[in-house]
Parts: sequence; structure tokens; C-alpha cells
Amino acid sequence: MLFLSIFSIVFFILFATLWRKPGRRNKTTLREKENKIQHLRSLVSQDEVAASLVTLINRDGAGDWPPRASYKSWPKALLPYQEILLDVLPSLATPTPSLDAATDTKLRARFRGSMEKLLRENIDLPSVIEILDEIETDKWEHLSRDVLNGFFSCIALSRHAYRWALMPVVKVAQLEDTVDLPAELSLPWPYLQQYFGFAADSGNHTSNVLLNFDEDGVRAFTFNSTLPLEIQSTEEAFFKLLHDTETMGFHIFYEIVLANISFRKGRSDSCLESLRKIDVILSESLSLFHAQMREAQISRKCWLSYVQGFHGWGVGRQINGNFVRFNGVSGNHILLFQVLDAFLGMERYLSDEDMVLYIPLHQRLLCETVKKHSIRQQLGHTNTGITDEFEKLAKKLRTYRAAHRARVMQYLKQPAPERFHMTAGKSVLTTDTNVSIDEAVAPLERMLITRFNETV
Repeated sequence: MLFLSIFSIVFFILFATLWRKPGRRNKTTLREKENKIQHLRSLVSQDEVAASLVTLINRDGAGDWPPRASYKSWPKALLPYQEILLDVLPSLATPTPSLDAATDTKLRARFRGSMEKLLRENIDLPSVIEILDEIETDKWEHLSRDVLNGFFSCIALSRHAYRWALMPVVKVAQLEDTVDLPAELSLPWPYLQQYFGFAADSGNHTSNVLLNFDEDGVRAFTFNSTLPLEIQSTEEAFFKLLHDTETMGFHIFYEIVLANISFRKGRSDSCLESLRKIDVILSESLSLFHAQMREAQISRKCWLSYVQGFHGWGVGRQINGNFVRFNGVSGNHILLFQVLDAFLGMERYLSDEDMVLYIPLHQRLLCETVKKHSIRQQLGHTNTGITDEFEKLAKKLRTYRAAHRARVMQYLKQPAPERFHMTAGKSVLTTDTNVSIDEAVAPLERMLITRFNETV
């Protein structure tokens, strides 16, 4: 009886823990969000920012934001991609880097050979292309937008897995200038580039981070499932932080629309109410960052070697007679901060070229529209309350950028002898082993300081 009682208690705790797991969505929260999306749709005809946001939600988000991705009910021709990536990922990472170029070369060749064989034997490319042709003709007979989103993430992550072929990232991989991807991974990519509106060969924040979460908020693909729990928990905590940030971002976007409409109609009180709500949500988002981006939740030594590196790219190809090298995923791809900068009337952090390379079209258009209708740029001397709220938002974002610079440098400066100094968003910083990590990241730190100074 005692054993049964203990067993019952343990079972109840396990059940309750599973029920409360982060992947389960709160029904009330979902209903409130659905109501906001419906409200936005009703505002499309009277507000350009609402129209741009709704287009992003409907088209790229499959009716939601962060974008919805489905890993169920895939067309038969596409399903093997998902199965192959799940099959190869457990063999990608090693708990102890060899620090030997010959060993690393052999391991990478073995991984690529295995992946090529699985792709060649299981993917029927003509059938895949036939389905992807639906995107261009806008037929959507075998695809839904959420399934396409899941496929986008799966292909992007498969390309990154093949590109590196070993985790942690090692020097022999970093020295590559080009990578000949298998046809099964290269031929679908232009369809995805065309549909989502970006030009890079690498994945981006949307494909690699946001769309790797399924309908229940659970990541479809993990990269360190066979490694120690500290590495796995660091990976999970980091990507959940990024996804939660984008979730909070939607509610800020919604209030930006309401603030714009209220200001245009001369309803200062309603505009102030929306600005104050933005301030509260931003505070919650920044508090989440401070709580989660710390050693206890996201280990510095694990993050640098086992989380960050996979999402880099650092190889390129000839385009119109010029060699173009592509970077990987970067924190400056996050839509929330791009929209906030636009709302504050600031110039973009990313260059025009980088926006086209890495940021999907409808995210770019949203930022441009928010900047075009920036309330802050229209304020006069009589709008002191609204002016004060904008000052508070700018100060809060400025404080975040100072804290982020200090925190991220601690993570980037962790020892990683298996690789040259690199960031995912800027690729290899130097191949000179005599250059210290402090020297290597100095240009990045200066850019972060510049952005901090611009946030006013």
C-alpha cells in the first residue's frame, strides 16, 4: 500500500508537470489573441500598418504570429525530409570535440555521405517540385500555409546540418568557401526564397527559430538530443526565450496599430493608453531576457559551442561574376526590435543589402510601413504626454541594449578551441589564431555601442 501511495504521488506529479509543460497553450490567451487578430482584420481598410501586419499574419504566419508551422499531414512527397532530418540529427553533435583536423574531416564526410544516401534513396524530386509549383500558381491543393512553414524550417535546418556536418563547429568546416548541397536540398530552396522574399542561401530567424516550433509550442527538431542534459536544457531555454520574445512582439504590434489610429483621429487619451500598454509589454519582455539569459538557465560554455554555431553559415557562391558569402542567423533579425526602432523613428540597424538577404519581404514591409507612419515624427509641442511616453520607450530600449551588450559579450568570449572566432550572424571573425577573442569581437562591440547611442 505504501508503494502504491508513493507511486500514485509520483504519477500525479509527473502528470501535472507534463500538463503544465511550456508547449501547452493557455486557451484564454489564445482566444484573446484570436480576437486581436480579428480586430486587426477589421482595421485593414482604414490603416496601412494594420493592413501590412494582417498580410504578414495571413501569408507568412499561416493566420498567426509568431508564424504557425505544422509538422502533421504533410504531402507524401515531402514527409521523408522530416524523417531524414530526425534520423541524422542525433549523429551530428559530439560531446567532446576532437581538435584534430583529420578526425573532423572524416566525421564530417561520414555524416554528409549518410545524409546524401538517405536523401537520394527517399526523396522523389519530381514529385517535390510538382508540389512546390503550387506556391507559384497559388493553387494550394496539396499544401497549406502552415505545412509550407514547417517544410521551410525543415529544409533550412537540413541545409545547415549538411553545411556543418559536425557539432560543435570545427575549423576545417569554417575554412570552406563553398558547399555543394545535394539536389534534394538545393532545388526546393529557390521556391522558398521566392515565396518568403529573401535572397540568402542560409536560413534566417524565421526558418531556423520561429518555424521550428509546432502548433503546441514544442520544437520539432533539436540538435543535441544525445548530449548531456546541461547542453540540452541550454538549447531549449535559449530558443524558448527567442520564441517568447516574438510572442510578446505581436501584442506590441497590435498596440502600435491602435496608437496610430487613435493619434490620427485626435484621440490622445486612447493613443496614450496604447503607448502605456506597449511600455508594460516591453518591460515584461526585457524582464524575461534578464531572467533567462543568465548562466543558470543558458550555460555560456554550452551555448557558444552547441547552440550558436549551428545557425551560422559562412560559405557562398558566385553571383553575376562576384563571390558572395552569406552569414547566418542573427539577433538583429528579430522582428520586435526592428519594429520598435521603426516606431521610434530610428534608422535601420541592418543595411539595405542585408535586409534583402536575410529578412523576409513582408517583415521588411511591416517595418517600412511602421516607420512611414511613425507618430513620434509627427508630434508637436502640444503632445507632451505622448512625447513623454515615447521618451520612456526609447530609454527602456536603450537600457536593454546596454544590458544585452554586456551579457552577450560574456557568451561570445567563452573559450572554444575547436573553432576560429565566429558569430552566427557575422560568420568567421578571423582565422588568425594569434588574435584574441577580445580583439576579434571588438568591431561587433563597437557596433552595439553605436546602436545604443542611436537609441534616443
